[in-house]
Amino acid sequence: MSKKKEKKQKAEEANEEELKPGAIYLSHIPHGFYEREMKSYFTQFGEVTNLKLIRSKRTGRSRGFAFIEFATSVAAKEAAEAHNNYLLFEKVMKCRYIDPATLKPNTFRQFTLKKRVKPVKK
Repeated sequence: MSKKKEKKQKAEEANEEELKPGAIYLSHIPHGFYEREMKSYFTQFGEVTNLKLIRSKRTGRSRGFAFIEFATSVAAKEAAEAHNNYLLFEKVMKCRYIDPATLKPNTFRQFTLKKRVKPVKK
């Protein structure tokens, strides 16, 4: 009887783990594939809860990598597996699954672009 309980408990733990959120790290992103396009594209794998495309603080252009958080870890693992070495706009993207517990707490925070003040020539 105890073996059945152990199996049931392991199955419940696996289900709980699948329901936890998961994240992926996406690199070598081509220009033109930005937040709006990325979110609509990755919703085919599951619900996208957070998305952060890393941009240059000075210019605001994409730095070429992003973090995407999904509602479930299963969706994140499927997306990571499907997009590792994926060819998009003549660039080979790299993708890997990241456990959300290892992400820094401020990964998905928003930032404002610093406006550069040009000095006035006299």
